[in-house]
Amino acid sequence: MRPLTRLAQRWPNVPMAAGVIAMLLLAAGLAVIFDNESGYRRQKISEIQVQADILAASVSAALDFGDAAAGQEAVDALRVNPQLMAAGVYGADGGL
Repeated sequence: MRPLTRLAQRWPNVPMAAGVIAMLLLAAGLAVIFDNESGYRRQKISEIQVQADILAASVSAALDFGDAAAGQEAVDALRVNPQLMAAGVYGADGGL
């Protein structure tokens, strides 16, 4: 008798169990990937919110006194974040 035939006779459900385990591992891996992606998105949204709060606190005095140079300096400070594409400050009149 060949060893593979003996193995198949001894444990007939091994191939099916191996397939089920492989599918469970694949599903768990996909769940981890999706969870990490959603956590990354939440973290980035939180970072942008904090940067917006800092910018709002930085430019409020510049807006009150009409100091465009100070407002520009506050916006220029955001250039250190390479993922930030654009930032602007609008006055009460709607002007940039």
